[in-house]
Amino acid sequence: MVDPVGHKLIDRLTTCETRGTPADVPSVSPLQYIPDVNDRFRAVLSEFPELCEPPDMLPQTTNDIVHHIVLRGPPTHCRPRRIAPDKLKIARLNSSTC
Repeated sequence: MVDPVGHKLIDRLTTCETRGTPADVPSVSPLQYIPDVNDRFRAVLSEFPELCEPPDMLPQTTNDIVHHIVLRGPPTHCRPRRIAPDKLKIARLNSSTC
């Protein structure tokens, strides 16, 4: 779901949300198109007028498919953190060269 006031995308299923920034450029969707009489796309556009309308909101999905990435093994990176005092003492004893 799009929250234009809060500039967020919200997943209705998991209630996860992510913030976004509004674009400085206008939308590229055509608002109106008046074809020439001899235009070869006139028949297609008259048959499907919704092609020239800007998209509203995406419809709610009707299936229960959830995509996820399966991770195996330890993380490739983690933030540095302090070692426990008892483990630090053991590490210092083992790493002393003198």
